[in-house]
Amino acid sequence: MKKLLLIAVLLMTAAVVNAQLLTSTTVYGTKQTRNHFAIDLSFGGYTGDLDGGGLALELGFRDTYDINEYFSVDILKISAHSGTDDFGGLLNLQAKTGVRGFTPILFGQSRMYGNVGLGYGYFTDAKKGGFAWEIGAGLDITRHVAVGFVYNTNKYYSFNISTIGGRVGFTF
Repeated sequence: MKKLLLIAVLLMTAAVVNAQLLTSTTVYGTKQTRNHFAIDLSFGGYTGDLDGGGLALELGFRDTYDINEYFSVDILKISAHSGTDDFGGLLNLQAKTGVRGFTPILFGQSRMYGNVGLGYGYFTDAKKGGFAWEIGAGLDITRHVAVGFVYNTNKYYSFNISTIGGRVGFTF
C-alpha cells in the first residue's frame, strides 16, 4: 500500500510540474516546447554493500528544460528504486538535479546523449539518507523514446547502494 501511495504522489507531482510548460521554440529540429516531462524506467543489478545483490527496478519522473538542441538541464528528478526479491521492502527514494548533453542528429531523429545527476537519496529500511548521484549514456531513438545505460549510487555514511543497468525513457 505504501508503494501505491508513493507512486500516486509522484504522478501527481509530475503532473503539476508538467503543467508549467513554457512558450514554444525550435529545439531538436522541430517546433516543440523547451520544458519536457519524462518517465524513466530502469532495470539492472544491485552492487555495493547490499547483501545478496539481486535485480533492481527504478521508476523516475523528471522535468527537463532545453537550453539549446545540444544541452539541457534536469530541473528535478524524483525516483524510487526497489528490488524484485522483496518488492517494496527495499525502497530507495531519490531527488536529483542534473545536466544532459546531446550529439547532433545522427540519422532520422536519433542522437546520442549523456547525463549526470546529483542529489539526495533516502533508504526507507535503514531510515538513513545521504548523497545520491547517477551517470548515464544512451541513444534518443526518437524525440519521445530513449534507451541507454545508467549507473546510480547512494552513499549513506558507511553504507553504499549502487545499481547498474539499462534504462528506457519516455519524453512527453
